[in-house]
Amino acid sequence: MCLLRETSVGESDVMMSEDDGVSLSPTQFSQLWTPYYQGEKYLTGEEDGVGLGLVMVASLIWTVGETCRAYNREEQPGMVVKLHIPPDTTFAKTST
Repeated sequence: MCLLRETSVGESDVMMSEDDGVSLSPTQFSQLWTPYYQGEKYLTGEEDGVGLGLVMVASLIWTVGETCRAYNREEQPGMVVKLHIPPDTTFAKTST
């Protein structure tokens, strides 16, 4: 997995994560933001986690009015997740 921080786009920063695992089907993408969802049909223990991490991060990002996007990689198997996050100054204003 690779995590990159892109330069500011308008009012938000973009964090991008991509992996070289399997690509997701349209059905899997429709469930991606559902708590406890994992791409494998049954929780076999082959994959770590319970399916909450991405959903929790996305919920926080949506709460502050930003966006999350996920799609399959074009050049090889795997997927990309892009998180548009408020710049640091937004968090500093709300923490005072």
